[in-house]
Amino acid sequence: MDIIDVINEISLPREAAENALAVASKLSDGDVARLREIFLSSESARSDLYDYADSLGISRYSLALTAALLTAPVTVEKMQEQGMTRENITLSLRDVTVWCKVCKRDFDEWGLHEIAWIERTLRAELWRLGRLQFEEIEFEYDDVALPGGVIKRGDIVVNTHIPEDGPIPRRARYESYYAARDFFGNDKFIIDTYLLYPAQRDFLPPDSNVRDFMDDFYTFKSGECDDYRDMWRLFGRRDKWDPAELPRDTSLHRAYAEHLALTGKCGWGVGAMILDDAAALRAKGN
Repeated sequence: MDIIDVINEISLPREAAENALAVASKLSDGDVARLREIFLSSESARSDLYDYADSLGISRYSLALTAALLTAPVTVEKMQEQGMTRENITLSLRDVTVWCKVCKRDFDEWGLHEIAWIERTLRAELWRLGRLQFEEIEFEYDDVALPGGVIKRGDIVVNTHIPEDGPIPRRARYESYYAARDFFGNDKFIIDTYLLYPAQRDFLPPDSNVRDFMDDFYTFKSGECDDYRDMWRLFGRRDKWDPAELPRDTSLHRAYAEHLALTGKCGWGVGAMILDDAAALRAKGN
């Protein structure tokens, strides 16, 4: 597998692909080896990548994207050894495309600004299994009692993430949860996200996927803030946060923009779940 195979496999946009190939043509074998080393083992991958880009006189975002594409073949081999299916390996690597599009949206440049997520994917420490992404972490909260058991401080749990590339219908979510349970051999899940902000039940329509998603987890910790904490994930990065200027092109955008205009508040929640076969009843939804 080479960089062109990776580009095709992850459906990278044409302009982004052309830019990455142009950057790759300027790199020596030594450059490629160093860039792979940074993504696979550096303790400060972002700063090391940016320093290397500066030394080469290449855009930081463009070099980060090219470096990720050049590192991906190593990741494929690692994930195959871990027992990942070809489909889920492709989905995992497609996070490069997801964040490349975010970079274009937020900075008007095809490249990568978000390094930490890609770094963990390329190191085969973060896996996409269907619609959702997962990794194992230590539970750092007080014990939480749930239907099906207790998650205790210090337990190893499956941390859940939602890639920014589409809706999150119930059936797809539960297919991912069960795939993760099988992959890790672990039925204890956790998530920290603005999508568990409790007030959403008051301003999102009852039939929204987000409202439905909130019922997957027991939200045991939550908060509210006025600093637009994670709103960039929904609206993109912005120089200022005037609710009147926020896009209202989707029902979720409209609902959030109106809520922010009314209250000036957004929020977050931390949720936990023990996945058992009884959850299959919810999984039958769309």
